[in-house]
Amino acid sequence: MRKAIAASALALACAAGSLVLAPTASAAPDACRNVVLITGDWEDDNGSQALKSATSTCSDLNLTEAQNLTATTYDWYAGRLYYTSTSTWKTCSAGYLRINNGTYATDTYVLCSSVKDNARFSVDSWFGGGDRVVITH
Repeated sequence: MRKAIAASALALACAAGSLVLAPTASAAPDACRNVVLITGDWEDDNGSQALKSATSTCSDLNLTEAQNLTATTYDWYAGRLYYTSTSTWKTCSAGYLRINNGTYATDTYVLCSSVKDNARFSVDSWFGGGDRVVITH
């Protein structure tokens, strides 16, 4: 009986010690961020712009909601990144993706991959600008 009590006390002391000695968790990065943008017309760069979050856990620009306000029930959307070294906008390698009006899970439509923190981005639409999109980044 004494051995069982001593073993239990030792187990409790060890458990308590590991709780006290456990490292504190560092501040976790923010979850993915959402931003509402109004699209520019096919590669004319007159749509709204945003900066890629520096604290988000997402590295891609994901289109998670599309609403074509100008014509049909769909449009072709492309992510665009601004390159300060050349002062130019470039379409991401995914190109223009045909997307119906609606809401989508993150990673369903990736407009740009592995975007650097604080990068300036926008979204253009093929059938004229003025569409409302939500970008999760």
